[in-house]
Amino acid sequence: HLKPIPVVSSIPLIYRYTIGKQQDIAYAHFKEFKSALIGATKKYNNVIFISGHDEILQYSGVKRKSRHYIVSGAGSRASKAARGNEAQFVYGHTGYGQLDYYKNGSVWLKFYIPNEEGTGKQLVYEEKIRNAKPVNLKKDTEFQYNPIMELDTDSILTSIYSGDSIKSKTYQYLLGKHYRDIYFQPTRFPLLKLDTLFGNNVPYKQGGGFQTKALRITDDDDKEYVIRSLKKNAKDFLPYPFNKTFAVDLVKDQFTAAHPFAAMTVPPMADAVNVYHTDPKLYYIPKQKGLGKYNRTFGDQLFLVEARPDEDWREKDAFGNSPEIVSTFDVYDEITNSWKNRVDQPWTARSRLFDFVIGDWDRHLDQWRWAFIPDTGDLKNIYRPIPRDRDQVYSKYDGLLSDLARLTFPGFKQLQNFDYTIPNVKWMAQNGRWFDRAFLSELTREDWEKQARFIQKNLTDDIIEKAIRENFPPDVFTRNNDGVNIIAKIKKRRDDLLIYTNDFYELLAKEVTVLGTNKGDYIIVERLPETTHVKMYKRSPITKKADLEKQYFDRVFVNKDTEAINIYGLSGADYMEVKGDTKKGTLVRLIGGPDVDELVDVSHVRGGKKLTHFLDDKTENIIKPGQETKDKRSKFRLANTYSIYEYANDYVIPLPAFGSNPDDGLFLGLGIVYRKHGFKKIPFKEEHRITGKIALATLSVDLNYNATYNSILGRNFGFYHEFILKTPQFTVNYFGKGNESPGEIRDID
Repeated sequence: HLKPIPVVSSIPLIYRYTIGKQQDIAYAHFKEFKSALIGATKKYNNVIFISGHDEILQYSGVKRKSRHYIVSGAGSRASKAARGNEAQFVYGHTGYGQLDYYKNGSVWLKFYIPNEEGTGKQLVYEEKIRNAKPVNLKKDTEFQYNPIMELDTDSILTSIYSGDSIKSKTYQYLLGKHYRDIYFQPTRFPLLKLDTLFGNNVPYKQGGGFQTKALRITDDDDKEYVIRSLKKNAKDFLPYPFNKTFAVDLVKDQFTAAHPFAAMTVPPMADAVNVYHTDPKLYYIPKQKGLGKYNRTFGDQLFLVEARPDEDWREKDAFGNSPEIVSTFDVYDEITNSWKNRVDQPWTARSRLFDFVIGDWDRHLDQWRWAFIPDTGDLKNIYRPIPRDRDQVYSKYDGLLSDLARLTFPGFKQLQNFDYTIPNVKWMAQNGRWFDRAFLSELTREDWEKQARFIQKNLTDDIIEKAIRENFPPDVFTRNNDGVNIIAKIKKRRDDLLIYTNDFYELLAKEVTVLGTNKGDYIIVERLPETTHVKMYKRSPITKKADLEKQYFDRVFVNKDTEAINIYGLSGADYMEVKGDTKKGTLVRLIGGPDVDELVDVSHVRGGKKLTHFLDDKTENIIKPGQETKDKRSKFRLANTYSIYEYANDYVIPLPAFGSNPDDGLFLGLGIVYRKHGFKKIPFKEEHRITGKIALATLSVDLNYNATYNSILGRNFGFYHEFILKTPQFTVNYFGKGNESPGEIRDID
């Protein structure tokens, strides 16, 4: 730090340790990546992280060796290193690490360096970092099959959970009643024998998430079906070490907020409103020869069985008779690779509004498959969504703690309590926010209302009642009057659907993202007195003009509804033109891509604020700015790159404030947090916190307001301010000047 100039030479090192470049651990995105990796593996024990970041050899085994961190980055050169508190081994020398995995489950770590002659290697460290697994002499095929397989019966009386469902009134008040009784109630379920279900069924792949187990099977025609466990696994859901505590039983109980028979009531209602669907059925699957090696995991339990929407299902009406069913990300690739591939947005809107009627709030990106409908007559191929995994239909997240969680934690606001009304459409649609903004950008208010009226007309009282009565077992239907109540709630939500539709339209219309293609696009934005008209065409590679027969986007935005339109040209050489002269207008962001794009802005809006923003990189784009143009090109590539995960909802939450100290005694208070998100503002645009506290011992009052604004002056500079107001009664201890002050506390009049 002293060469060549004392102190000054330390500045680059201080910068790299505090702010950092892209390759430094201190760099913000690197820290986010590190936190995401650690967070994603918290629920697992004995995880090994391997890094080549630092030019050293290092091993740190922490938390009773449930986490192992290995650095092997000294292949060509080495840096000086010092051993920290948690490191078992650190060596600043060239060399490499080696992990040896043995059949008995043990793992050994070894570090080698070159020998003095440079002709071989020398072992400098060796440790067993994972012990051998317990020996299990039982082979996968050695199972005692369930005797019920030999009986002439097609059903069994059993329950989802064993034990007692009785909870105290206090427990139910705090944690909710849920559908707990149904999970413990003995019910007759059909018996599933794999060799009689779909012909010659072959289980071939185990899957599932943190909560459920899943098994894929194929039939004689190579069609796939999936078996999903009805009983969810709380141990896998919780991170270690909480999955070894009472928290397992608590989470297991909260899983009863989902209605176990709900998914089977959806198909008849979905058919009525022309929404695609799976056809789940509940079965008890005993241990049997057909399960083979999967008996250990899947035998003697209750499972939902349904056709898996994937690949060719042209004979199945509920999947759109599609010759090719694909994932959400496949659809994104297709619509951005060619103007011919489009999402059927009215159909998609109807599917989302149907979610509101049945209370299915958990519609994230992976909860959908898409039916490919080739050549619809106007030179276009379309994709229609197939909803799957209807686990949260009619969910009942009741109880005081659930209410408090929704009120105070943004991550819990989407947990809906199925009722007669939807308190807030924004949070009802929270899990589908990325889906909605990627695939519902073309629709006007009238388009949305048309789909709502279609549902109201076709989802009749009779269809609703039959769907519930015929798919709930009689004792489940009558239990706690659940069946009648659910029917009444569906009817009320259907009747009020136009209200929720307009709320949802206004939520989506406030800021709209429009996607171009990865080929050349011709984009026209026309500013009109009360609207903004956006049209998008394929750009002819020969004439460089719009191919008018190949239009793929056309929407008139209402200015009072839409504050901003973000148009991504993506790849390809795009032409973007903004025109029109108006008194008021909408902010239009035109975001280019990696190729040479052309912007022409001849628009004008009264007022001093520029409403045409052009975002691209610093390459040789062609730009003809006008009065409204704000050139926001930069070298920061992420600012000009589309991500489906960008959008986040603003929120306001209460902030409890309490604590104690020797001087003030117990203090109590309350505050609020308001977080507002913005375009490319990570992690948020601005956040405001206001808190007020009173100390019970001194009756002093403490008011605090602070605000954070991100990316105010460019990407790297923000602004923070704080205001504090205290009454004169607060306590301050002063012990005199210097390090030798006696520290006596005296009363001062």
